[in-house]
Amino acid sequence: MWKKTAHIFMVPRIEIRRDVTNYKTKMEVMIMNKKKLSVVMAGAMLATTVAPIMAATTTDASANELGLLIGKVRDILESKKFSSNTTRNTVSGTDLSGQSVYYLKINGEEAKAVSTATVKGGMDLQKALQAALGSLKPGATVEIWSRGYVTEGSGENEKVFATQLKTTYAETDMKTGGDISTDLTKGLNGNTHILNGEVGTAVTAVPNQSVTIALNSDSLVSGDKIVLKPGSAILDFTKYIDASGNINPIDGTHPSDAKDFAGFPVKTQAELEKAPTYVDIADSLDQTINITGTAPNTFKTSDLFNGVMLTEEGHDLLTKIEEVAPVTKASVITETPNVISEGQSKVVSNPESSTGSAAQGQAGKDGSKTPAPKTKEEGAQDHGEKEVIKNIDAPSKKASAATGTVAYTTVEGNRPISTGKYNLSKSSDGTYGFNIELTNTSTNTTTNYVVKGENKKDTETLLNWLFTQDPKVDILAGKDRYETAVKVAEEYIMNQPFSSKNPNVVIVNGNSLVDGLSASPLAAKLKAPMLLSKTDEVPKATLDYLKKLSENTTISNLKNITINLVGGKGVLSDNVEKQLKDLGYTVKRYGGENREATSMKVANAIGNKNNAFVVGANGEADAMSIASVASSTKMSQTNNAIAPIIVSNFKGLSSNALDFLDNAKTVTVLGGEAVVSNEEFDAIKEAVPTTAKVNRIAGANRQETNAKVISTYYAGNFGDGSDVLVAKDGQRNKMELVDALTVSNLAALKNAPIVLATDKLDKAQINTLELNAKQAKALYQVGNGVNLDVVKTLANLLGLQ
Repeated sequence: MWKKTAHIFMVPRIEIRRDVTNYKTKMEVMIMNKKKLSVVMAGAMLATTVAPIMAATTTDASANELGLLIGKVRDILESKKFSSNTTRNTVSGTDLSGQSVYYLKINGEEAKAVSTATVKGGMDLQKALQAALGSLKPGATVEIWSRGYVTEGSGENEKVFATQLKTTYAETDMKTGGDISTDLTKGLNGNTHILNGEVGTAVTAVPNQSVTIALNSDSLVSGDKIVLKPGSAILDFTKYIDASGNINPIDGTHPSDAKDFAGFPVKTQAELEKAPTYVDIADSLDQTINITGTAPNTFKTSDLFNGVMLTEEGHDLLTKIEEVAPVTKASVITETPNVISEGQSKVVSNPESSTGSAAQGQAGKDGSKTPAPKTKEEGAQDHGEKEVIKNIDAPSKKASAATGTVAYTTVEGNRPISTGKYNLSKSSDGTYGFNIELTNTSTNTTTNYVVKGENKKDTETLLNWLFTQDPKVDILAGKDRYETAVKVAEEYIMNQPFSSKNPNVVIVNGNSLVDGLSASPLAAKLKAPMLLSKTDEVPKATLDYLKKLSENTTISNLKNITINLVGGKGVLSDNVEKQLKDLGYTVKRYGGENREATSMKVANAIGNKNNAFVVGANGEADAMSIASVASSTKMSQTNNAIAPIIVSNFKGLSSNALDFLDNAKTVTVLGGEAVVSNEEFDAIKEAVPTTAKVNRIAGANRQETNAKVISTYYAGNFGDGSDVLVAKDGQRNKMELVDALTVSNLAALKNAPIVLATDKLDKAQINTLELNAKQAKALYQVGNGVNLDVVKTLANLLGLQ
């Protein structure tokens, strides 16, 4: 909150210098000519800090969000209060001790009940604010004022006062016969050598503007007069400055001659405090808040869309629309879940290699629908078709059935909008806008929304995304990594519905990536969403989603749901396993003594020995780049089969790992010599058949490696009608890579490349994207923390802006 200060004015020939930590009195005498001296004084600074005056700001607040306004105002009012001191805090007869230094004016009138309530704060203040602000109408004005205050001391010893020690003259002092004349008479103590005559004739005034003290013509003061104005420092008339610059007391005989008089010094702090006078500090306006909203739920385009993607408010509105009037509804799927038996090492046939089998009967996010196969009836003949399972109504972004309708109209002319691609006209207020009427027939309620913005392109983009319920640039993120994993899982379930036959969930440690590096291909094999856990307990976000995942299903026994833990007991403890079993789930662990052993457990479960990827012991970033490729069934380079990721030990691959590769056709090593040495690379070449291909994909850094993965597996078709994902690269903290891990099996399902970037795209990435980018379906940012410029650059390259 901007604060204010008392202004300091300059006295002719007298200068006040401020030092907020030390009180100093300093005098410099400068010879102006051979006869006259001009005295420059620096002094009388108190050990105080007066809050600075800054330009008042003006903002808007919606009449439909007065609760948010109350919270904002409450935080300001409670941010600083006057200390308990009646002497220093009494202004105009009112003791402000305990009150906020800020107060409200509503439509020009002070809300005194609010000011009084700030003393107790808490619910007293809340009730006062509710009464003052809770029923404001559009057009009302709320002003936040500062009473003006000074702070003395610091930290726990800081005191806040409404008044400050008077160190300068005020307008009311500018008069004849006032305090200046009285103080001058007392100070001169009968000395007749200083003034030009008696005090009564030597002191003249222009009321409220100035006081002039006429001096003896032989004085050393330029012009033989002292002119005081409002803001001039208070002078000490009991002392004088002599020709040498020394300060001496005035008495009947000193100075004995006007030629030794060079002026009066400024009163010191100690002298002022002997008989203190405290003065109010002028109030100042800090904020003006205009209450807006001619219709319920009025938004600016920028409230909902930041020029690249939907804001949090934008997502909230989209969710409301989807819940009442979803564009599409997934109902039936065709699938044959992969079931992994204990100790399985054979290659399992891959039903997903038939294009689109898992998506049959679903509608795409763009609203297009594919025919749904008929449900196989009990006892029906099996003619070689895949088994058709009724879809479980797992949680998803879209409601399972419409409960109402949504209608769009233009603000200008109130014309109906029947397509998301609509050319909006400018309204009389210079904005482009549209109305949304959302009717919930189940509750018999209608809610209206108004969206207006000055940027036509942004407003039309927002209209299109809300109308189609298909944001082209979106974010999958929660408040932490665990909630982000849930968001990703929800999106995964929309594209790969949770099966009622041998359903699976994969869980890895959210704070230890190493054991989880190999988890993505396993999740893809099991058609399972991937969630995160802490080492010793399953976090609430994960537990809540597991409950939602199963509560609306036809599964009556939770033991049919298998939770697959990837990681040893050092990263996912026995307590995690027990916690899940106690809830009724079946728990299966893939964990070894070290990172390689864990990855081998997973590799054997996947069963594909034809293709494999190898990453180094510290190759987390490399693994994140390749995880979606390894988990995909749509990569010709891996024969359209899910391939394991083997994580090397620090001393290289063990004999068990090399034995696993003895029949491999293709092995791809991720990372340079620093993470997978040449000796290790040669050992792999010796282990595989002579006809096998052993390749290395490596860059100078993780982003260049990421670029090479993209150019190797997505050459010429980066995007190309599919989605693209961007997640943090982990350069600041390798644990930030966890978002890329949790989204990797979703990326595989969508055949979507993952771009790793936090603050900026590397030159190698930009080069690769420029060469290979095609028109994408959508771009998803996974997790918070990716620089908006990164997302914007990708959106432009992918034709989404």
